[in-house]
Amino acid sequence: MDDPTDTGFAQQCAETTKKIGILTGFTAVLIIIFMFSPVSNLLVAASLGKVVIIALLMYIIYVNVLQTVFCQQVFNVNFYEVDLNQAKLNTIGGHIFTMALIVLLYSVASNLFSPLFGGSSQQGSEMPYSSNPSGYNQ
Repeated sequence: MDDPTDTGFAQQCAETTKKIGILTGFTAVLIIIFMFSPVSNLLVAASLGKVVIIALLMYIIYVNVLQTVFCQQVFNVNFYEVDLNQAKLNTIGGHIFTMALIVLLYSVASNLFSPLFGGSSQQGSEMPYSSNPSGYNQ
């Protein structure tokens, strides 16, 4: 490989990170629109929006893993050395960000599929009033 201090490799890592940041921000806006706004009450629109969010999150995870591994190889990051340099911290941050995206992906997917598998929905999840105030079966 060429010298990792070459601006070409650093520029490529920076551009990919910028693209990941823009896509993550766009996905966050979609999550707010389709999961926390009144649009979430519309079944078809909310389901379609969640499918788009899941697809975007999967793409972001894919690109982030590729970018993290590429930068790790280019800058020759070795986790067995004690020193903490910027490339090692960026690699660790990339892996932590990937784990956070996986948790977010799981959350959106479980929210999408919970009505299908008998999970509680956002509306009407309160306990209904019983006719027996003591709560004991007779």
